[in-house]
Amino acid sequence: MNDDIPRLFALQERHNVFEDIIAGLYGAVLQPGDLAVDGGANRGLHSFPMAESVGPAGQVIAFEPIPWLAETLRIEGGKRGLPQLEIRQQALAAEAGRAAFHWIRNADGYSGLQPRDYPSEPDRELIEVETIRLDQLLGGVGRPFRFMKLDLEGGEFRAMQGAGQALAAHRPVIVFENARAGAARAYGYDAETYFGFFDGLGYRLRDLFGRPFTRAEWESPGLPWYFIATARPEDHALLDRAVPEILARVAGAARA
Repeated sequence: MNDDIPRLFALQERHNVFEDIIAGLYGAVLQPGDLAVDGGANRGLHSFPMAESVGPAGQVIAFEPIPWLAETLRIEGGKRGLPQLEIRQQALAAEAGRAAFHWIRNADGYSGLQPRDYPSEPDRELIEVETIRLDQLLGGVGRPFRFMKLDLEGGEFRAMQGAGQALAAHRPVIVFENARAGAARAYGYDAETYFGFFDGLGYRLRDLFGRPFTRAEWESPGLPWYFIATARPEDHALLDRAVPEILARVAGAARA
C-alpha cells in the first residue's frame, strides 16, 4: 500500500483518483437493502452508483442545497430508474433552520455554508437555504444505515454533530472531506472537540489511504483531504483488507 501512495498523489493531479477510491469504499461496504447518505451530492458522481449498490430495496438520501443541481439530480435519477434515490434540497448542519449559503457560481463544487479559500476568483452569490440535522430524518429508520459520504467544503464535522444519534445507533462507515484546522477555524470548533466527538462514539479515524489519523496528525503535511471513520470491528477488518486492494486497483487503472 505504501508504494502506491506517492503514485496516487501524482495521479490525483491528472485523474482525480481520490473519487475512484471513495467509489471503491462504498462498493465494498454497501449491500442491497442498505441505507446510504450522500452529503454534498453535486452532480451525482457518487449518488447514482450508491443507489445502484443498495438496489430497489435500499435507499440513498442525497443532499444538495443548490437549486439547479438538486433539480438536475431529480431529473437524472428519474431517467435512470432509481426510485431508491431521494434528493433533498437542503444543507446538512448541526442545527435545523435557515442559513446563508455561499454559492460559487463558477465552481459550484466549492460552495458551502462558510467561505473558504478558492483556487481562483470566485463568482459568489449568497442564497438562503434550509439546513437540517440528519437525526431529524433518520430517527427510527428501519433499514441499516451503512455508509455516509460528506463533501461539504468544511461543514462535514458540523453535519456529523447533527447526526450524532444516528451514528451512535447505526455506526455507518463515513468517508468525508477533512480540511482539519482550516475547517475548524471556519466553522468554530477545535481539535479537542473534534477528536472528543469521534472518541465518544467509538469511531476510529484513518486517512483515505488507510493510515491512522490521530491528534498528532492534525496539522501534518502530506495527507489527502478525504478521511475514513469506522466504529464496528467488522468494518475495521473490512477496510484493513479492502483499502490496500482498492489503492492498488485505482493506481493500476489510472496508469493503464
